Amino acid sequence: MHKLNPRTAALLSAFGWAVGYLLAGKTLAALLPAAPGGAARFFRVCLLAPLVEEGVFRGAVQRRAQPLGRGQAILLQAVLFALPCSTAAPPPWPTRWCAGWGWGGLPTAPGISGRECCCTAQTTCWCWRWDERMGYMTDFELMGLALEEAGKAAALGEVPVGAVVARHGEVVAMAHNTRETEKNALHHAELLAIDAACKALGGWRLWECELFVTLEPCPMCAGAIINSRIRRVVYGAADTKAGCCGSVTDLFAMPFNHHPVVEQGLRAEEAQELLQAFFKDLRARLAARPKWKPPV
Repeated sequence: MHKLNPRTAALLSAFGWAVGYLLAGKTLAALLPAAPGGAARFFRVCLLAPLVEEGVFRGAVQRRAQPLGRGQAILLQAVLFALPCSTAAPPPWPTRWCAGWGWGGLPTAPGISGRECCCTAQTTCWCWRWDERMGYMTDFELMGLALEEAGKAAALGEVPVGAVVARHGEVVAMAHNTRETEKNALHHAELLAIDAACKALGGWRLWECELFVTLEPCPMCAGAIINSRIRRVVYGAADTKAGCCGSVTDLFAMPFNHHPVVEQGLRAEEAQELLQAFFKDLRARLAARPKWKPPV
């Protein structure tokens, strides 16, 4: 780089060190996977990561950026450090992941869009490494699975409601309404999906999970969502008679010990069409029944 302009050389050198740091972290993450706890995780998270990060950003990158001047050098370091955690508009492809500068891609904050995410609950994470966006389902796709479950309920003569519990963009459990089939008032789609997810994950705290349901949860299901610590609820059609996410009341806004993020209206038209078709058919079948006549 000695033939380049000093400022250009400083920019390229600093950027190269930052990218090299990220790639080295990803490589070591594959060679030294982090355990849930223990000495290995302590060494990797509490010792190795901070030392290497300080060495790269306060050592190599800072030294390479000195020809730019103090102010511009500080700005460059800040941009390079924050670049992977950008909350700018996402690219046109569907993705739910972002890669942080954390050592080996460790999560910098528990964002709603998945593990290893550096975004907050109110932002959309996106990944500038295109290979990391493959293999994980988008919200649109997960709601599509919930709609398929709702279709199964309609085929059984049940009110067409379907639910999916997902974790980091992967399906954990799916269920549909079986209240009439099983003659059980508790067999709402959300409750069945939450129950199956608890069994699949081996615990009742679903704090890493998201619930996708075709109809706004009722009071019973909203209570189950709070108690299971589901962090995000996405529903399709509003329920003006029993909805507890804002239509009738908002249980999630009350002073309970858990407040999930709620998003409404995803594929609402499709969910509404299923419900309208079901109740139209139900009314037609009821009208076709012979009317009771009192004995003469």
